[in-house]
Amino acid sequence: MIKAICALMLLLAGTQLVQAQFVQSRRNVDAGKATVIYSFFNCQTDVIQAVSGTASHGSIRTREVTQYRCGNLTQRAVVVDYIPHPGYRGTDEAYLYWGGNAQSRVHLNVR
Repeated sequence: MIKAICALMLLLAGTQLVQAQFVQSRRNVDAGKATVIYSFFNCQTDVIQAVSGTASHGSIRTREVTQYRCGNLTQRAVVVDYIPHPGYRGTDEAYLYWGGNAQSRVHLNVR
């Protein structure tokens, strides 16, 4: 019985880790204009791993900035801009990658 409970706990823990690894969000963006769609920062070490991304109907640009985060006015961060292709309006998905296997999918409504 104890082995069965331990196996179930391991199975559930593994499922939660996989779900936490793929984060999704939704954003409205304006056509013809770069829009910040995500921000990465680390309050503990101030180290930010490499960030990259792809989108079907636009391009992804990353840039280092300082933002008010973690109670710090000058917290280092990497922001991700989405730039839709000229003349495009509709839905798109941006896939963002950082720190090895971590990724986020951002659903975009280009209007």
